[in-house]
Amino acid sequence: MIAAPNWRATAAASRDGVCLHLLVMFFGTVELCSGVASDRKVSPMARTLADLTSQNTSLTLTQLQNFFNASNAIMWPYVPSRRRHRIR
Repeated sequence: MIAAPNWRATAAASRDGVCLHLLVMFFGTVELCSGVASDRKVSPMARTLADLTSQNTSLTLTQLQNFFNASNAIMWPYVPSRRRHRIR
């Protein structure tokens, strides 16, 4: 006599595979959206730094610190320790 297949195990394995793929797609979408949002903030930050520095003939260290604080405020909530500012 032939035993009936165990469909419960097959359904559980299939459900686990689908759930895993859905989780990977969800977190991938979250990371992609975060990258796009931070990219959209880089242009206004660069424009602000350029505008603020070009309006002065000479800059003090305090002014530069204030400019960088303004750029950090624009880029908030993204981590400022991983960004580098450079004025030429």
